[in-house]
Order: sequence, then structure tokens, then C-alpha cells
Amino acid sequence: MYWGAPMDRRIAIVTPSVLTRGGTEVYLQRLIGVQQRLGLEVRLFTQDAPGSVREFQGVPVQPCGRTLSEAMSPIGWFQRASAVRELAHEVAAFAGRVEYHRLAPLDLMSALKGKLRQVVFVHTPELTCPALGRYLPRSGQPCHRNPGIGCIGVHAFEGCMSLPDGTAFPMQQRLRAFTRGPVTRTIAEIADLVVFNSASMRDLFLGTIGAATNAALLHPPLVAQQVAAQRIPSRLLYVGRLSRPKGVRDAVLAAARMAGSELHLHGEGEEQPALEDLASRHGVNAVFHGHSDQHALARAYAEASCLLLPSGLYETWGMVGPEAIAAGCPVAAYDTGGVREWLGLQFGQAVPVGDVDALAAAAQSQSARTIDATKWHEEAHRRWGLEAFERGYLRTFVSLPPKAKVVHIQRKPGMGHHSMEVLFEQVRAASEPDLKPRVAVCPHPSRGLIPRLRALAWARGLKADLYHIAGDVHFLALTLPGARTVLTVHDCGVLRGKSGLRRWLLRKLWFSLPAARVAAISTISAFSRDELATVAGVPADAITVVPNCANPEFAPDPAARATAPTLLLVGTAANKNLSRTLPALHGLDVKVMVVGRLDDGQERLARGLDLQAIENLDASSMAALYRRAWALMFASTYEGFGMPIIEAQACGTPVVTSQVMPMSEVAGGAALLVDPNDTGAIREAVARVLNDAGLRRDLSEKGLANAARFTPQATAAAYAALYRSVLEKVGREG
Repeated sequence: MYWGAPMDRRIAIVTPSVLTRGGTEVYLQRLIGVQQRLGLEVRLFTQDAPGSVREFQGVPVQPCGRTLSEAMSPIGWFQRASAVRELAHEVAAFAGRVEYHRLAPLDLMSALKGKLRQVVFVHTPELTCPALGRYLPRSGQPCHRNPGIGCIGVHAFEGCMSLPDGTAFPMQQRLRAFTRGPVTRTIAEIADLVVFNSASMRDLFLGTIGAATNAALLHPPLVAQQVAAQRIPSRLLYVGRLSRPKGVRDAVLAAARMAGSELHLHGEGEEQPALEDLASRHGVNAVFHGHSDQHALARAYAEASCLLLPSGLYETWGMVGPEAIAAGCPVAAYDTGGVREWLGLQFGQAVPVGDVDALAAAAQSQSARTIDATKWHEEAHRRWGLEAFERGYLRTFVSLPPKAKVVHIQRKPGMGHHSMEVLFEQVRAASEPDLKPRVAVCPHPSRGLIPRLRALAWARGLKADLYHIAGDVHFLALTLPGARTVLTVHDCGVLRGKSGLRRWLLRKLWFSLPAARVAAISTISAFSRDELATVAGVPADAITVVPNCANPEFAPDPAARATAPTLLLVGTAANKNLSRTLPALHGLDVKVMVVGRLDDGQERLARGLDLQAIENLDASSMAALYRRAWALMFASTYEGFGMPIIEAQACGTPVVTSQVMPMSEVAGGAALLVDPNDTGAIREAVARVLNDAGLRRDLSEKGLANAARFTPQATAAAYAALYRSVLEKVGREG
């Protein structure tokens, strides 16, 4: 295996401790196993006291004591500075790369800057939150505030920097609020790569820090352990620390709402006496197992009817969830952090944080399911097993660092708006090593004058060889170096319904002025190119069309198709045309699945239909819906591209869509086209595709061929060609 240089085969891992038994230590065990199989030489450096430990997973451990601990006194700073210099020299002499896990000492990183490649693994919200979590304990709401002095005010209302019993965090930890933001931004800028265990944690980190970062995802890997056991009805399971932030009390209360259930708790913690009393008072048959090894947990998962994951903390991943799924045990969880990324629809149910009644109802429903444990085991390991992790590890590390620093500038994501972010994540994953972009997420929302002025100031501070504004924050081009900036405009939909002065301002600030400043403009379809040329006043031939790509997660599975006629509708915004589509479906024998939240008017139109509306789905769950549906009905009146068309076709699902641009363009002659303004035509097309198996088979085959044009590799190559043309022009002129 080529790692770029001989020293790349030696890795120094810096982590707080290997004596504890938490999720980070389990992650490290499995990571080191992969590194050893790849022939890499590893050494660990920890905060543990000298002499406390010699090896971990067969790897030498150097306990550094206070060398890696924060110091709060001038004498401590002086002593630490001297020790860190010695440690930096030792690390640089051994390794070609250093990996930081739950510990990123800025002084050590600064001392090693330029001497070797540095990678920061983010396992928890610690780097973005001085209280170590992003959910507010009193309101239960996610905290979106950037770390800083404002955390003191949040603490006054939420008590987020106190233990559940009211004990305040140590002063040293509370003072982190003043420095966490700038320190973490510097860490992100020094690091050659920041690795996240979930997309949720990545988005939180990048949106909070706002630094240009080379980011990658490496989900915690599963171990290939399976125990043959019979599921026991009404046996609920909790795995984790017995502490109040983990929500273990809610697990007991949920069990109390399920008559005849028993709750098995695997873990240790200070809450056990209080939990025993709580269980006794509520008549819960609670069995405390203490700390359990992996084999005992595998049996516990296999025997349980449902795993409860009621954490009130920000669960960046929640490793116990995929472990349970791999054993054929469904999950009922609070909807925190990255839980939805592995839970989806098929493996369990997520409910609002703190809603014990909903948690109990979900556990009751999941316990009653019939599970094919073998199929679940195979699917879990396909997604998150050691082989998948090893492939991801190789993809991530053989191409570091990029030769040219390209930065994707993305908006601060809003609730339910992630399509652009998902698209460019796929592009980065497929990009060539010498032009592999970093990502910078704007920490300020594109809403109102003051946040946008702050966004302009933030963008001015970014440093790169080439800047690519990836959509929806076009105005940032006004402050970036125009000769080295690429602007992608997905559509001009923001102007729809606007008139007068408001439309003129939007056209100027969002399209005309940015387009006049940048070196290159791209858009996602010929329709959007022509529309943008008119709106921005630029020649159409000056705009490059780079089509969107489909997530590789979208692939066919004929066995997943529903037995009864099922129709999928994606999106509930006005342009998705449900006002005509829903009335067209009345009287047809079809189950309707809608992705999105119906408004009051749409709910009235849906009365009498066999309809289910589903929200907040990850790619895996969306792919499952496409595979289940007999057809996708996408009679939209306006799109910049029409991504559901390609996603459905990639899953082998027949498509009915609008006979207007760009939908007809994207469908590529592989869809049934209708007039989106004609309710009768929509009804006739749905009836035809549901009743004609031959037509469905023909549309499926043609759709798969059409979707093959829209791969991440093709999109990444098109952007790379655009980047090279801009960089070559800069080189000639400067």
C-alpha cells in the first residue's frame, strides 16, 4: 500500500486515556486493528500517569501525565511548554502522521505544524461546546449558539455547565467558554484532516467553527460477532453508563408504561441506587448486569425485544444502536445527534427528546415486530462493518494532503434543507487527490442584514488557492478574490413570486453582482443555465453545466418492492404540485407515501387517501422508500434539476414526471411525462403505470441506464476540469 512516504507508515495516536471503558476506547481498539492489518506501526501517547499502562491492543503506550493536560497557572504553563516541546520532538522523530482522539492540544499541534501530517478525530461535541453537549438540559432543545462568552448567558437559563444535581462544572471547564471558538478554529486550520464519526457531528462542527477544513466521515466499525438466541418478548435493554444525562431514568419510566416488561441494564454508574429505588416504586422488573464484555452484550442484544437509547446528550453516533441492529434488535431512541443516520425507518423509531410516553409507545411497537436477524446482521455489517470501515480508512488517508487548497463554501444548514450539502459531500468523496476540496460552512445564517454582513466578514478571512461557493450564499462572492472564485447557482427559484424593489435587490445581490465578479459560473442543468443567463445578464456560453449526481446509496433491490400498489411523492413545497397531484389520486387503489410535512390545505386534499407522510429521512431511508414504491410521481412545476427523478431511477423505480424543463431533460427519455397543470393527465398517468407491469419494467430498465450518467465521479471530474481552468488562468496572469 502506498502511503505517500515511508514515515506515513508510522502513526502516533494521542488520546486522553486507554484505562477507561468508553466509546472512544472501543473505537480505538477497532481502528488500531485495521491499522495493524494494513502493516502500519502505531504508538499511543496518553494523559495517563507514568507507569500506569504499557500497552493497548498490543501497541506501546507512553503515559505522559500532565504533559497533555491543561494548565491554569503561569508555573503550569511554563512546565507544560517545556514538556510539550520534548513530546513534539519525540513524536516527530517516530511518526509520519499523528492522530488526535478526543484530545487536540493546540500547543502540541502548533509545535508539530509542518513537520508531519496531523489528523483530528472528533468523537464528541467537546470541541464545539464547553459543556460537552449540544442539547440544552432544561428545554431539551438543540443549542446552535457558537461557543464563546454567550455560553455564560445560556448557562444562566439552562444550567448546561452543571451536573444534574446542580453542582457547577470546575472553573477551568467553565472558562473554556471564552476560548473554545477561536481555539477550535485554529485547531481546524492546522489539521490536515478532521475526521467525524457522523455527518451530524460534522455539520455541527463545521457550522459552529466556520473554518475551512478537510473533513471526512469514518463511522465507528462493528465487530463481526453474532450469537444465536431467541428474542424474548417484552425484554427491554439499556446499554451505557448509568448516569442521568444518558437518560437511563427515562428507560426505567418507559419500561413502567409497558405492562409485563422487564428491563435489563448493562453498565455502571453513580445512578444505580436511585434507579433501583425508581424501578421498585414503579413496579419495574429491572435487572442490573454491571459492566459487560462484548460477548455478553452480543447475547443481550440477540435476546432483547427492543433497545432503549434515551440519551439527553448529543449522541454523535451512538455505537450501541448499530450493535443492537446487527443482532436483530430494533431500537427506540431519542432523536439526538447522529441517531437518524443509522436508525432510519427500517431499524426502529426516533422520538422527541424527553417524551417518555412516545419512547414507551415506540418500544412497544418495535417489540412486536417480526425480525429476520440474519438479514439485519448482513445489512448492518455491509454498512458499518470492519470491511466497510477499512475501505473508508484507505480512501481517507492515501490521498492526504491535496496539492491545491480548494475550499467548498457552504451555507449554514437549515432544518430540513441539506440537499446541496449532500451533493457536495458526494463530490468531495469522489474528487481526485490533487484537487480534493476542503469544506467551510458559513457560521452565520443567510437571513437578515446583520448576519449576512457577518458572513461577508467571515468569508474574507478564508485562505485558499481556489474558492467554490457551492450554492445559496452567492453574495459571498462580493468579498472573495474574484479571479480565484467559482460560483454554483442551482436555480433562480428565490425570485419566483417576487416583484418590484425586492426582486430587483435579490437579482442584483444574488445573481448579477456575484456573476460579474467570479472567474467561473456553473449550474446544474441547461434549463437553469438559460434562466441564469437571463437573470444575471451573462452569456449562456459563459456558464458551465455540471449535472448533479446520485448518492451511491441509491441502488436497485427488486425484492424490496411492496406487494400492493404504492406511489411515492417527494416534497411538499408549492412547486411540488401536491395541490393537483393529491386530488388526482382519489379513487385509485394505491397506498401513497409522501416525504415531507403536509400543511393544513394538503391534509384536507389527502383525506380519504391511504396516505403516510414521513419527515427527516437520511439517504438510506430514502433509498428504502424508492425501492418500496411501484412508481415515483414527481409532477413538479419548477425545479433547477429534479434530483428525485435520478434517485428513483437509480433504485430501478419507474418515474412519472412533468413534461417541462428541466424534468424532461433530466429524465432522459426514461420516464412517463405529463402536463403538471392537468389533474386528469396526472391521474391517467398514475393509473397507467400502476396497472401496466410491462410499462413499469420498461421504465425501470431505461431509468437505470439514464441514472448511470449521473455518478459522483462524473460530477467531480467536471468540477475538477473547471478548477484547473481557473487555476491555470491565475497562473498565467500572476
